Amino acid sequence: MKQRIEQFTRKEIKQIAEAYANTNIEQGVATSFCERFKIQGSGLFYKILKKAVIESIVSDEVARKMAKKAAENSEKYGGGKAARSRTESSYRNAFEMRKNFRFSDSQIKGYAMAYAKVPRDMSPEEFASINCMTVALLEKTMIAAVIDFLVDEDTATCIMAKLSSLMQDSVAFQEFKDSMLALRKTNRKIRKNFVNGRRLYKNAMELVKEGVTKNHDAAMRKAHKDFILSELSDYAITDELKEYAESMGINLSADEPDEDTMHPHEEYDLYEDDAEDDDPVQMSLLDLLN
Repeated sequence: MKQRIEQFTRKEIKQIAEAYANTNIEQGVATSFCERFKIQGSGLFYKILKKAVIESIVSDEVARKMAKKAAENSEKYGGGKAARSRTESSYRNAFEMRKNFRFSDSQIKGYAMAYAKVPRDMSPEEFASINCMTVALLEKTMIAAVIDFLVDEDTATCIMAKLSSLMQDSVAFQEFKDSMLALRKTNRKIRKNFVNGRRLYKNAMELVKEGVTKNHDAAMRKAHKDFILSELSDYAITDELKEYAESMGINLSADEPDEDTMHPHEEYDLYEDDAEDDDPVQMSLLDLLN
């Protein structure tokens, strides 16, 4: 049976990645690690390393050490500076994906329920370490559980109380808490509207099908188009809006922002620490809500 990356736990992946970051082996490292950790093939080995970075299974420091080691080994044994450049590009992409990584909703709910049940004296660092994630990812996951309405009110209250230990400034935390509760209330309404919007979409598409196949009257088609575009836009059902637009030959691309405007390019130094904020924990929590 072919071995898959899903068979490796976060704990196992962390162990492999940290061992790689600290190894003195240079040439033949993939072969050596595949034998040591019973990994079937170098391709799977490199996927494991990439997952460790992307999913914040290892710390920033370990991830940078991995990137540096991989780049140096590629230059020495994989084809010179061209190989090093390709490796650095691959890790730079992994670091960008790391910034945006998010667990699935079911995973977020699971971690949130577990975090709510741990003793109050367990630090976020300890919980994050046990679950093989960074504190930053833990914060992001707990905030998502609360504001995306993935947990009940009691669990949300418990999580917010535990997050308060990460912020020394009580005024700043109250601002943070108020923002979370406001977003939670908004997202609750959005989820309810989303269900209603799905129903409207299904009914409207039936009307479109009937109108296009049985009645080619232009006025009827225009009424269908105006109704559906209005409803789908109101409920922000993006995928269905695009699907309908394509079925009706409507071009929506002119209204979409350029990629450069949406995601301005940022250079990421693989080997250097980010600049320290005056209060990095406080800033990280507030920034996650912006």
